[in-house]
Amino acid sequence: MIDNTNPDVESRSRYTALAKSYKIPVRCFLMNTSYKQARHNEKYRQLTNSKHTPINDMVVNMYKSKYLEPSCEEGFTQIVRVNSVLDFPDESSKRLYLRYLLEK
Repeated sequence: MIDNTNPDVESRSRYTALAKSYKIPVRCFLMNTSYKQARHNEKYRQLTNSKHTPINDMVVNMYKSKYLEPSCEEGFTQIVRVNSVLDFPDESSKRLYLRYLLEK
C-alpha cells in the first residue's frame, strides 16, 4: 500500500509501472474531498495536534495546479472513491471541527 499525494500521471506512473512489472493489480483510492474541505481539515489538524507541521497555501496551490484525476488508462484496475468518515476523540473536538475554521 502506498499512501501519498500523487497529483499527476507522472508521479503515479512510478507505482503503476512497478506493479505492472510484477503483474500485481493496482487499485487507486481517491478521497472525495474538495479543496475547501482539505484546507478545513488542515486547519483542524493545526489546532488539535501540536506535532502537525502546517502545510502552507503555496504547497497546496502547487498540488492543486498539478492535479489530474486518476483514470484506469494509467494502469489502475479500479478507482475507488472514498468518503470521509468523521471520528472524534471527544465532543469538544467534534464541535471545533464543525465550526467554520477558514479565514479565507
